Amino acid sequence: MDEIITSLGVGPATYLLFAVASLGPMSEVVNLIGSQFISPPVQFTCLDRHQSDVIVTNTSECIVVSAGGESNETRSCKLYQFSHEIHHFTLTEEFELVCSEAYVRELFQMLFTIGCMVGCPVGGLLADKLGRQPTVWYGSALVTFFTTLLVTIPNMTSILVCRFFIGLSTMFIISPVYTIGFEFCPTPLRSAFGVCVALPYAVMLSLFAGLAYACPDWRMLQLAGSFPLALLLLLSNPFLVKESPRWLVTRGRLKEAEASLLRVAKWNKTTYNLPDNLMGVLEGIYAKECEEKPSSTLLSRFKSLVSSPYLRRVTGILVPVWLMQSCLYISIPLSADQFASPYVAMAVLGVAEIPAYTVTAPITARLGRKKFLIGGLLLTCALQILVVVLTVIGYQNYWLNIALSASGYTMICSVFQVNLMFCSELFPTSIRSFGTSLAFFMTSAGFNILPLLKILLPAGLSWLPLTIYAILAGLAAFLILLLPETNNKPLLQTLGSEKNITRPHIQSSRSSDWPA
Repeated sequence: MDEIITSLGVGPATYLLFAVASLGPMSEVVNLIGSQFISPPVQFTCLDRHQSDVIVTNTSECIVVSAGGESNETRSCKLYQFSHEIHHFTLTEEFELVCSEAYVRELFQMLFTIGCMVGCPVGGLLADKLGRQPTVWYGSALVTFFTTLLVTIPNMTSILVCRFFIGLSTMFIISPVYTIGFEFCPTPLRSAFGVCVALPYAVMLSLFAGLAYACPDWRMLQLAGSFPLALLLLLSNPFLVKESPRWLVTRGRLKEAEASLLRVAKWNKTTYNLPDNLMGVLEGIYAKECEEKPSSTLLSRFKSLVSSPYLRRVTGILVPVWLMQSCLYISIPLSADQFASPYVAMAVLGVAEIPAYTVTAPITARLGRKKFLIGGLLLTCALQILVVVLTVIGYQNYWLNIALSASGYTMICSVFQVNLMFCSELFPTSIRSFGTSLAFFMTSAGFNILPLLKILLPAGLSWLPLTIYAILAGLAAFLILLLPETNNKPLLQTLGSEKNITRPHIQSSRSSDWPA
């Protein structure tokens, strides 16, 4: 299939598919990072202190002391005034998520990623069973529905429920949308696509910081930050985007695979590159590589991930690696509130992502996936150790902190995106979407660790999470050593074809050279 896909060339159909693949992660920014502006920690004062029966003390703003009879009474504050010096009208202010209710802010963040964890295996199963395109389209419709519901309901419990279902539905988009773009990508462009497809995410991160500064209300910000979702819903419909021919061939739907290939070739004006006996070629590929019946249940899908020594090694290594690198990734943007201006900090992080999704492409194409990932993780480890040392000795410099955070973020974003491409190349087509969904499942699990640490750890141990992150980066680099290189190797089609991972890449042929 690699030769056929490569013969389609690059044109309007390819650009549309790449745009759809980019809109998926762009639509995630508002929900994954948005809590920094939608439900941030906000400075507040207790207005109960101005009541006549309250004794002014130096206690917390959460507690007041009321004079009553023979003894004074300590009670929780009932009326708060929130500062608008940094943030506008937030979810924190509307539902008074401070003091004993402060944990709800972290719950707001966690319920999205918990929903992602649940949605990952379901989304992967649907993408491998129903197809990539319909799963993305239905997922976009579901996220749109729950987002609209979230900004219209006045109840905090209902908002938290919506956050869970937004996370669940988001995973119907993220893995399949990347997979369909990757499976349509010509082989020579795989490195560029695998890295640069996330470039719009970096742009969206900086743009979202600007939207957060401009929007006076958290509901308006939620809607404004969801505009990539509206574009995705519009562009991913079946009239514009056809199903992946790789997936169709593995399902024996050869007529549809032929139609999909011809549609893309027609849009790209490369029909002449396809073999005259295209159906015969597809039948040959199916007979040679796709004879086994695809797994249809969730349990059988999980079993397929460990059905051979090769897949057991790949799955066993990628699972902890994705957990570790997700902890490293989310730790930086979800700490933007620690800077004097979270808007500037988030905008800088968005800019820091741009080299991760541009210059990384030619580097990984030359060095390969493994060398780049190991080098990036070791550099991340070194930067984390430096931050730990500065934290322990108490050295504070605003711009140095920004520079170190941005540098570390650039490295971990590079690792994150290259590893996503690496993961897609390691799994065969028949379980690729489910395999990448497992990676996203572990990513979502890792995203929950930072909010948990914020709840559980005392404020005076800020160096401890940083130390943990440094150890995780070094350990992940070691594990990557145990995986095979996939650069310039053909994509695996089915279970049992892992021997192809060591076969050198074969350049595409002219149509006259295709086998009958």
